[in-house]
Amino acid sequence: MFKFALFLVVAFCAVQGFETRTVQIDDRSLEDVINAIKDIIQKVKDIIANIASQIPEIIQNIRDKINEIIENIDLPGIIAKIKEEIEKIIALGEAGKKCVEAEREQIEGLIQNAQAGGEACISTAVNEIAAADKHLAALMAKANEVREDISGRVVQCIEDSKLNPIALFNCLKDQVEPISAELENLQALIQTTIANVTEIAQQMTANLASCLEKVRDDTVAKTDEIISSIKECVAGSA
Repeated sequence: MFKFALFLVVAFCAVQGFETRTVQIDDRSLEDVINAIKDIIQKVKDIIANIASQIPEIIQNIRDKINEIIENIDLPGIIAKIKEEIEKIIALGEAGKKCVEAEREQIEGLIQNAQAGGEACISTAVNEIAAADKHLAALMAKANEVREDISGRVVQCIEDSKLNPIALFNCLKDQVEPISAELENLQALIQTTIANVTEIAQQMTANLASCLEKVRDDTVAKTDEIISSIKECVAGSA
């Protein structure tokens, strides 16, 4: 027979809000089992807190990178320079005005295409941010699912064996391996998800830069063409 000399408190309440129960048993391995489970629960709790704090930071870093690319390529600045160049030609006099007016449709189309192209590039990037956010939200949901499953397993042991310390010990002992496996799987999922999100972010920023650069280069080339045509028109009118 066991001598019920050692008082152990199954104090999961501090971690998961479980009801505190006192179990008396002479075998300290019960305490080891309880501590192992409490340690796993605390690790899952820490993981969830860590993920919750990282998600906004990850998304903000992606947004910051997008803004940096947009600012560096500066399509609005290029469009402003086009308008400024046109105004300089108009200021040359009647010939300048007529020649600009002759190219008015081309100029407006150029500006509209630049604006639409830039917006399309950015819209695609925003959609890819949403995809990254979805991956992170799924990770958070899975972490909470693991926490709830582990909590449910422990609560079930306590409810089923609350009057039998030996049965409680056996039940909890049997849960250590499966919940340890759940923790390992969760940690592996975190690594995979973060790697996927990082890859998405890298590809997205590369695609955005490439897309905006193409819009910029096409706009500059077309601008040079139109301005050259207008200047030739002005020179021919002199």
